[in-house]
Amino acid sequence: MAVVLHRAPRTDLLARALGDLLAAPLADPFATEVVVVPARGVERWLAQRLSHHLGAAPGRDDGVCAGVDLRSPHSLFAEATGTRDDDPWAPDALTWPLLAAIDASLDEPWAVLLAQHLGHGMPGEEGDLRRGRRLSVARRLARLLAGYATQRPALVADWAAGRDTDGCGRAVPADLAWQPPLWRALAERVDGEPPHVRQAAVVERLGAEPDAFDLPARLSLFGHTRLAASEVELVGALGAHRDVHLWLPHPSATLWSALKDLGGPVDRAEDRSHECVGHRLLATLGRDTRELQRTLSASGNGPASTTGWNWGAGVAVGLGIGVAFGIALDNLAIGIALGVAFFPVFAMMRGTTASEDDAPSDDEKPPRRAVP
Repeated sequence: MAVVLHRAPRTDLLARALGDLLAAPLADPFATEVVVVPARGVERWLAQRLSHHLGAAPGRDDGVCAGVDLRSPHSLFAEATGTRDDDPWAPDALTWPLLAAIDASLDEPWAVLLAQHLGHGMPGEEGDLRRGRRLSVARRLARLLAGYATQRPALVADWAAGRDTDGCGRAVPADLAWQPPLWRALAERVDGEPPHVRQAAVVERLGAEPDAFDLPARLSLFGHTRLAASEVELVGALGAHRDVHLWLPHPSATLWSALKDLGGPVDRAEDRSHECVGHRLLATLGRDTRELQRTLSASGNGPASTTGWNWGAGVAVGLGIGVAFGIALDNLAIGIALGVAFFPVFAMMRGTTASEDDAPSDDEKPPRRAVP
């Protein structure tokens, strides 16, 4: 079993290749294919694309997308961790225990900034106004702390161990020093293991008891431009005993090769990977590409990419529309300037819009890279 990376400059090419993969049935005829998508819009679009391929008669688009379970990343990883129905560390579930932890901590020396923000002990109308923020602040902080657990598990592990550090050995900045003790106060009120402990247990169990999870022998993740470190770790654990396919839109094979030796994640201030990118727009807008690649590289799952923008088509469409604007405005220079200014929008649309007439040639088919 392995994690297999697929890349292509257009998402419709990836969808066709995914359809070819799903057309080969699993060993269990009653098993449901699982495809993880990043957003609801992608789910609807992909289901429509697959319905042109799966079960279709030769030369016709009369198929049906059935037996395919399109999920969000949260639902898949929640099932793997056993928290699909009840997750005490979900943002909504954290709000009320976090509000109680905040109220109980406002007199603590480490909570001075938080108490001031919430008007603790402040008289008058201003104090009443600030105290009225408590619930909204708790909701926002619940989302923030849940995001820490997903995106930066090492940070949460440090805080759980009593260290006020940032997961990389550095002290938390002074203006954020209230967050580690607040997280520990919250953890005392949550009835469940901290996320990083739960994650480690699931990864270990995936290796020792892979059949204990109700997941098919083949899974796919389609169209992602970002994956959290904890999610990448679970993907690697799933790939030890299952076929996991990552379908990643990528704008440039040259960029793919140029970034193959990035190494693991680094601080953004120290990241010089944009200097390896020859295209200025890709260097400016491709940070997600490089960060995802670093995350995958650190996990041993190889390089990855970002949005499926088709820059050549975007320039062509932008210039064409610009010329039309120029003729309509009787000022060709202004029209072309407008077209060029918006060509990234056209590039994005071209990279994600389905095209019935674009049949991939052998050269266009997404290359595959198996990762042991």
